[in-house]
Amino acid sequence: MSCEACDRMQCSDATVPHDGLRATHKPKKLRPLGRKPVLVQNYQCRVCGTNWMREFDPQTPDHLEWVCLHHASSILDPLAALEPEASLPSTDRQSESAEPIVAHDIPHHAFRPEAA
Repeated sequence: MSCEACDRMQCSDATVPHDGLRATHKPKKLRPLGRKPVLVQNYQCRVCGTNWMREFDPQTPDHLEWVCLHHASSILDPLAALEPEASLPSTDRQSESAEPIVAHDIPHHAFRPEAA
């Protein structure tokens, strides 16, 4: 659950940071191919714990991009953004008894390309 200040940042077109954000790491330079590096810094809200990522592109110096990560630590960890209840294992008896599909259970012809 986000605080009111983080909710306003998410709903605003011109995302302006609020005073409750604190930097969690030193800025990192990411270099897209054939371009100048982009400066990325992570922040966390002291009130609600929401994580934010600020991206500064020197090619557009008048525009800062703020990305809400919710409770994920990075954009590569999307499942952590779910609410805590949603990320807990299911206690549904049907899902526990279901057998997982393993690669050796699938017929080999399913992997063969069809003849043209």
